[in-house]
Amino acid sequence: PFKIEKWDKGNSVTLIPNDKYWGSKAKADKVVFKFIADTAVEFQAFKAGEVLAIYPQPQLSTVDQIKAGGLDATQIVSSKTGNVEALWMNNSVAPLDSKAVRQAIAYSIDRDAVVKVLFGGIGVDKAVNSLNPPILEAFSDPAAYAYYKKDQAKVDSLMTGEGWAKGGDGIWAKGGKKATIEIKSTAGNKRRETTEQVLQEQLKTAGFDLVINNIKAGDLFGKDLPAGNFSIALYAQVATSLEPGLCTIACSKNIPSAANKNAGQNFQRTNLPDLDKELLIVDSNPDEKARAVAGKAADKIMAENQISLPLDPLPTIALVSKKIDGPISDNAIQSVFWNLNTWSLKK
Repeated sequence: PFKIEKWDKGNSVTLIPNDKYWGSKAKADKVVFKFIADTAVEFQAFKAGEVLAIYPQPQLSTVDQIKAGGLDATQIVSSKTGNVEALWMNNSVAPLDSKAVRQAIAYSIDRDAVVKVLFGGIGVDKAVNSLNPPILEAFSDPAAYAYYKKDQAKVDSLMTGEGWAKGGDGIWAKGGKKATIEIKSTAGNKRRETTEQVLQEQLKTAGFDLVINNIKAGDLFGKDLPAGNFSIALYAQVATSLEPGLCTIACSKNIPSAANKNAGQNFQRTNLPDLDKELLIVDSNPDEKARAVAGKAADKIMAENQISLPLDPLPTIALVSKKIDGPISDNAIQSVFWNLNTWSLKK
């Protein structure tokens, strides 16, 4: 419904109605999107009336701003999103090459408590229990990981069963090596730094030494993850359509290798033939019911093997000024601006 009239690189893009659009014509004569990279500055621009709608990242500062109130806006917060933030585990490096250790880590964490610290202020306080995003629950088991709750007895049983014993410092050790695990995420992200600090405390109580080593996003996603140079990485997978498809990140054929020119996105190095079978059905079977059954079976396999641990649904947040007239709703794929052509300014 719109076309670009002007692009001011790094600052803004101006849209005007597209006279050749086949559908409902845009009501607004012009829409300007300002590029504001800093969430706090984005809020200030909204409060000052410099912009009339924002779709901010769910950072801690965002939660604080909403809790503070005073925003004359239509506010939409949704946990049924296309996002899953998780602890993505490298299944090929010690000690995470052991299913028992991965399971023990999952039983060391109160995931609901983590989510509550991050998003409790906006009403989101429950962990997500599938590596599939909430909007694709028809093709998944939304409760697949629900049994992974903080349980020290299970941690002790799993670790001692694998030959680990706690040292005088309370940290598990085996063969002269401590259960020291490095976590990497994107440097400068306060929400993820807070997540890591909460996890660090919880895992220490359970007997694991979690070392935080955050790096630039370009290095994390462009170098370390493809090369397998990590143990645990904290980041979000974001769905870009309503089609399910975790094979891209979990099928063995997509482990970065010479065969796929190192372009595979199975950074976790998950290699489970039974999982491959189910995820390939999800990707290729034209029968929707068969895909749904396979998706639920795949979720069960992923949870049983604890290939990675889902944390939060990474809620979406939309704020639209009351000066805007039109139907306001969020779209998990296309954002709050999905029906921008129906918006206009109140007279």
